[in-house]
Amino acid sequence: MSKEQISLGLDISSTVVGYCASISKEKIIDAGYIDIQKESNIKEKAHKVAQYLEQRSVDPTIIVVEDSLSGFGGGRTSQQTIVKLAKCNAVISYVIEALYEVEINHVNVSTLRKAVFGRSREQGVDSKTFVREQLKNKIDLSEFIIYNSRNNYDKRNYDMLDATVASLYHWYTIED
Repeated sequence: MSKEQISLGLDISSTVVGYCASISKEKIIDAGYIDIQKESNIKEKAHKVAQYLEQRSVDPTIIVVEDSLSGFGGGRTSQQTIVKLAKCNAVISYVIEALYEVEINHVNVSTLRKAVFGRSREQGVDSKTFVREQLKNKIDLSEFIIYNSRNNYDKRNYDMLDATVASLYHWYTIED
């Protein structure tokens, strides 16, 4: 008997890692974010992510990671930022791949969104709002959304939402 497939999606940055585990297009079994901002180096950040996910008792059979930036975002992203993000993505990916003994699929953000939503963006709408609204139409994530002490939407939820797109990508691209 084969074990149930679990798709783990990760959105890795140097301050927050969004994660989402799904078993189908309709069913998320765990989602959230891991704040790694206070860790002093990439190695500590990677180990915090691994320890946190290990405690969640998710045993993925597929891991999809939103690929790090590959270019400058209209002058908003410096070369140092891109290098830092790429390093962080690589080290955390390596540690997670070793933890679960599952090869990671790094997928471009546009490819992820096109597979799940049919398009990667909407003109005049910022990407975070686009992803939030598109997911709201597809799946109920209310049990995973975090609000801060003032009952405002925690901006780190956006990392979880990006990870959800990565997790769902598997289910939208497999052959039936």
